[in-house]
Order: sequence, then C-alpha cells, then structure tokens
Amino acid sequence: MAAKTGPTPDPNADASRRVAAVPLREKAIPMPVASDDWLPGTRQDYRDYARSDTARALSLEHLPQVWLLFTYRDLHRRLVESFDPAEESADVRHKHLQDIRTLDGMIARLCGELGIGPLQRVRLGIKVAGATRDPLRQFVTGG
Repeated sequence: MAAKTGPTPDPNADASRRVAAVPLREKAIPMPVASDDWLPGTRQDYRDYARSDTARALSLEHLPQVWLLFTYRDLHRRLVESFDPAEESADVRHKHLQDIRTLDGMIARLCGELGIGPLQRVRLGIKVAGATRDPLRQFVTGG
C-alpha cells in the first residue's frame, strides 16, 4: 500500500501570523505612581514592572490595561491572603475559590496582552534587550 501524501506545505502560509518585532523605547513611558490603595507587595511589583524591558514596549494606550492588571493582582493577593477554609462554610469557600480562579484567568489574559512572561513576549514580537542566547544553540554550534 502506497503512503498517502498531503499537499506540499506553503512556506509562506504562516506569514500572516508572524508578528513584527516591537521596537523598545530608549526609556519606558512615564507610568503613574502606584496606588496607595494597593498592598505593599503589589506596589513593589508595579514599580518593578515599570522599570522592566517589557514596559519599554508600551505606549500610552496600554496604561489602562497595566493599571487594571495590577488592580486585579492586588485583589487576587487579598483574596488569597484572606482565605481560611477552617473559618468558612462550604458555600463561602466555593465562592471565594471561584473568585480567585476568575481573577487568575483575567490576570493571565492581561499578562498575555501586555507581553509579560517570555512566551508572551515572543508571541507579541517583543525582543528584550540583553536576552541570553539559546543554550541548545550554543551547545550545537560550540558558541
């Protein structure tokens, strides 16, 4: 029986899905001061993000999403810290965990949209300055 062969793949078929590299600004756009309503850990995370290479790819139109992300992260942190299964009924525990899971999804979506995380940066075409070379490529090429 002869092997079935499919159509020859078009090397340009994925061209529409390729993402052009996003240029990084010399300096990040001016970010608002972290909210006094946020927990200290959230404020520190926000300041760290504002100084990151990823933030250098942002434009002013991204600021509402960034603010929302850190507001969600703060709420998530508060929900996790306040969760005490011993002091809550099953219904309250269920609702509490549901809220945490919902925020997990919302945070993950915003992180993806803003290029937070290595895979998200690659998907958006953000090339981070000073990125290390691929260890496998170094091994194979002897470099």
